[in-house]
Amino acid sequence: MSAVEVTSILGGVDAAEAGKISAAASKGLAGGTARPLFYPYHWFSFRETTETPFGASSIRISCLVDGRTGLGATSDPFDVELRRVAVRDVLSCTIEEADALEQAKRFVRHAPKARRRAFVGARRELVESGLVYKPFWVVSTGSERAPLSVVVDGVTARWWVNRA
Repeated sequence: MSAVEVTSILGGVDAAEAGKISAAASKGLAGGTARPLFYPYHWFSFRETTETPFGASSIRISCLVDGRTGLGATSDPFDVELRRVAVRDVLSCTIEEADALEQAKRFVRHAPKARRRAFVGARRELVESGLVYKPFWVVSTGSERAPLSVVVDGVTARWWVNRA
């Protein structure tokens, strides 16, 4: 098995917890083994500074751009860890960093928390960036006649059922 090191968003859901969530989501069907899956995101952190009636005001805005679809979203702060994982468990990133940065700039420009009263337009600078992977668990369950899999978010514990 070949392995690779990835920067992973730190999550609190392990394989055992994913199995419990899968059992509940599939209404108690016999569950299989939880297989990890690491999904790519380009992460950008911007500092936005504006001149307000009370002086300069600065905020940080983080944005994650999906490494496969290019969709952007602001994000709450998160911790990361360097993990050594099997290559087969890592989805490839298909969006170039430069394209993701342009998407992040467009998205952050319209982010609600970026809209503040100011004398002049905001100055925005890129502070940090990198490729991060969000952990998921895929649990195959059901029967041979009606297989299904439950995908569990390794950070938020949200889940989705996929019928084969």
